[in-house]
Amino acid sequence: MGSKYEWGINPFQDFLFDSVENGVDISDVNMEVDLYVGFSTILKYYKNNETYEKFLDYEIKKDDICFKVVAKNVLTALWLSGILPQNPEAVINNNKFVIGDREYKFNKKTKRLTYKLIDKK
Repeated sequence: MGSKYEWGINPFQDFLFDSVENGVDISDVNMEVDLYVGFSTILKYYKNNETYEKFLDYEIKKDDICFKVVAKNVLTALWLSGILPQNPEAVINNNKFVIGDREYKFNKKTKRLTYKLIDKK
């Protein structure tokens, strides 16, 4: 779920963008711990809960021109999209999340987060 980048909307994207802008190869295996600590710190700050980091699961791929951060579960996909659900356990258990008029689902095989518009009548 990519779109035009805007600073200050998504702390996870801000962290990654700032890292890349400062010359960090976020796909480097030696950076794994630093990135995980960065993401964990963001979660602790925004969610005020130390146990949510156990759901943080992703990989970073690199080709000649770009990096791709791939979430491995619905919760990480939502976090990387800037959505921080109130009840992470329910989201993990149901593999979906509803906010407003959108229902997000995660395809475990393709590692893609999609949404559909729902009618709330």
